[in-house]
Amino acid sequence: MIPRIAALCREFLLREKILVAPSLAIGHQIADAVAHSGTNWVNLRIETVRTIADAVAGFDLAQRGCTVLSRAQALALIERACDRVLGHDSYFAALAGQPGLHRSLQRSIDDLRHAGVRPADLAAQAFEDPRKARDLAAVLEAYDDELRAGRYIDRYGVLGRAIAILESGSARRAWSVDALWIVADDLDLTSAEERLVRLAAGDTFTAETQRGTEDPQRTLSGSSAAPLRLSGERPPLFTRAAGEENEIRATFRTILRDSSSFDEAEIVYTTTDPYLPLIYELAAQYEVPCTFAEGIASYFTRPGQAVLAYLRWIGNGWHAAELRTFAGAHATVLRQAKIGWGRDRYLPRLDALIAERRRAERPIDRAEKTREFIAQLLQVTEHVATGEALDVAAAARSTSAFVKAFATPRNEIDGMAQAGLIRLFDELAALPGAVAPRAEVARRLSEAARALHVSASNPRPGFLHVAPVRAGGWSARRRLFVVGLDEARHPGSGLQDPIVLDSEREAIGVPI
Repeated sequence: MIPRIAALCREFLLREKILVAPSLAIGHQIADAVAHSGTNWVNLRIETVRTIADAVAGFDLAQRGCTVLSRAQALALIERACDRVLGHDSYFAALAGQPGLHRSLQRSIDDLRHAGVRPADLAAQAFEDPRKARDLAAVLEAYDDELRAGRYIDRYGVLGRAIAILESGSARRAWSVDALWIVADDLDLTSAEERLVRLAAGDTFTAETQRGTEDPQRTLSGSSAAPLRLSGERPPLFTRAAGEENEIRATFRTILRDSSSFDEAEIVYTTTDPYLPLIYELAAQYEVPCTFAEGIASYFTRPGQAVLAYLRWIGNGWHAAELRTFAGAHATVLRQAKIGWGRDRYLPRLDALIAERRRAERPIDRAEKTREFIAQLLQVTEHVATGEALDVAAAARSTSAFVKAFATPRNEIDGMAQAGLIRLFDELAALPGAVAPRAEVARRLSEAARALHVSASNPRPGFLHVAPVRAGGWSARRRLFVVGLDEARHPGSGLQDPIVLDSEREAIGVPI
């Protein structure tokens, strides 16, 4: 609770205090809430499991010449591992072309690695189908091979190295020996993460925090009311709405009707889809200033839409219909040129259109500008042009070049999306090349772009704050609205991991 943190800050005013939070953003919200409660604090540091591991192991990894992978890069290596070891007779063969398979495998592999499970530990008798044990072991081993071959290390690798350094007693501590450690109760730690924090903190765990203030007003809504544990003395008010859009509109109306300033309220949603897109669109429509804890999906922006259309164009055999969706003023000329599909048809068809207009003594300025645009675009794609197989790194490099040259931003958020997409595709292009079918490569890169969020922000004065349920309720704002409390969304059906089932996890010792 905020009062407990405030009490510690008053009692140990000058002593270093380390608050271990689920994220830096949440930690800073807790610190702000302490200040808003009337307690001035000094020497309170915000840390996460990741920043602690980086502080302990970062210098050692730099000396070893290791490259720390981003989440997107680690996923790309898992895709490479699957391409190498999963054949047509594998357990996952029927799902090979399904969106989300590799991300599901990545989550399961993360859980296995955090639980200390090695490929040899995946006994066939522990799984419903022996082929699954064989395939998971093969993917795990191939992924480890990819890491070793490239001198890469993922987030779990950083965590493991930090634990080893702390256990050896050779750590260069970035905090004082008598630092007071405070751990948030919503910090859902794996066994490895808990070990890291305990090794770093020693015996100085002192407190747990809880969300929110002591007496916020809360409005909970959904197609049916489901219980949600929230601290506070005042009981929550449940309301119903006919559909998600009406639910968000009613929330906005309530905030405006009660003459509340936007920075006194926070909206928490239980599922990203459809709530985050709806809130973003309605806030833009009614000019409600908002900050978004998890940011805005890149595909809401002009650069994001352009990238997805570009990748569809590559994946679908250079069909002109896909190109017209991001060609802007050139779309009409492209339609008149009757290109159809095939990369080699663009310039000849445009030359034919220009020649036809010259003979008819019609203006050719727009057609010539379109031809110049296409020539530049084809130059960007020259390394991904031939064959049905495509090098992933080359496609990522081409997509980054496309974003720089053609995905022009029109506002601040577009600019953030452009920068984020360039960084994403440059990271993927930095990995060793892997070859896969053209449509499959385009799909993987599209998934990576869709997963990118930009413009994430902490609560700001004058702005309504919007957050997912896992990161919401920390801002200590007077009014908290929770949307999406129908039984299908919260707490939901509690589906198990589709890759490693609960019974299989129990058999191999992985937490459920």
